[in-house]
Amino acid sequence: NGIEKAVVVQPINYAQDYKYLLSAMQSHPDRLLGVFVADPTVTEPEKWMEDITKSHKNWVGIRFNPYKWPEGPEGMADETGKRLFRKAGELGLPVGVMPFKGLSQHLRDLEELLKFDAKTQVIIDHWGFFLQPATGFGERSFDEASWSGLLKLSQYPQVHVKISALFRVAPDALPFLSLSDRLKELLKTFGSQRLLWGSDFPYATEHSSYAEAVQAPEAWPIWQEMSEEDRRNLLHDTCAKLYGLPLLPKEEL
Repeated sequence: NGIEKAVVVQPINYAQDYKYLLSAMQSHPDRLLGVFVADPTVTEPEKWMEDITKSHKNWVGIRFNPYKWPEGPEGMADETGKRLFRKAGELGLPVGVMPFKGLSQHLRDLEELLKFDAKTQVIIDHWGFFLQPATGFGERSFDEASWSGLLKLSQYPQVHVKISALFRVAPDALPFLSLSDRLKELLKTFGSQRLLWGSDFPYATEHSSYAEAVQAPEAWPIWQEMSEEDRRNLLHDTCAKLYGLPLLPKEEL
């Protein structure tokens, strides 16, 4: 598919065992970058993060999965979560947030984290999961509280939105035309400089080829309205800035 570089998030089934992803990055150091998953059970959050990042130079981010945290009013914004969040900012690691059951369930603790440390960059995965359940199959319904909550987060300059897993947030099939107006609204509220495309590989290939997943937005009406800069930001430069990669030459897209 012509992919030169990829950012790989630690698969959930491997939990905190990073041997597979480390081996992949060691085998392809010029192609693969890694994102590890926050462990809310650690007793020394800062040291734990430092130890992981020292294990390979290609670690570029950390994912907060709210369902790893114990149930309770604090959620991800407990003491450990805050310490992990602040340390991520100090290390220059964007925090990806994976609200699989809907962003609306996690807005309170997420906003508390954002106010706790404004330096830490945040990426909301998969459009905030505004279509539930987020399986990509069967009967689903819109969670408009998650959508409105996502738009509200635009007030925090450090928040970005990953335009990924199109099949999870669209009730229609490829090329997921229903998402055109949603993207238009995100461009208006966040701006393209805070939006980045993502595949949700390998799950995306249950609904289309990888190439079709990449090219789907080109069929949306909003794509024709977007400037070349907007397209470049969405497909490359926003991601590059967050993860410390070279920007795309202006003549390339």
